[in-house]
Amino acid sequence: MIFFTSDTHFESEDTLMRENRPFTSCHEFYEYVINLWNTQAKECDIIYHLGDFFSYISQDRESWSKSVVGVKKINAPVVLIIGNNEERVIKDVYGGDFQAFRKFCIDCGFKDVKKRLHAHIERETILFKSLSKKSQKRLCESFWSHT
Repeated sequence: MIFFTSDTHFESEDTLMRENRPFTSCHEFYEYVINLWNTQAKECDIIYHLGDFFSYISQDRESWSKSVVGVKKINAPVVLIIGNNEERVIKDVYGGDFQAFRKFCIDCGFKDVKKRLHAHIERETILFKSLSKKSQKRLCESFWSHT
């Protein structure tokens, strides 16, 4: 099975409040999502994260790495497609060196990191799940994420 998600913005208290996510802390949100993914996605599956796995602001150059290190808790392999927050880390922390950022993420447990998603995926194999507690199963022919 192939899973898609995006914009988790782990380690962002601002995102929890702004998007009214029903969690009292970033840690609670992170653990909930990891547990949700682990109940649905198995080792033989793959999760494509379509950007903004974490949030990054230049005043806090370290929080983003906490969420990346935790990816090893996820049962299924995760491929990260970079979003605007990852792009800022590549620019600010890695001096524009995508390969250095990619190596760090792979060393932390990601299966791969890519600049774009290039894949032909059969419609019947996709299971979309929302992050809300009232998840819905649905098939879609197209999907969008900001990057």
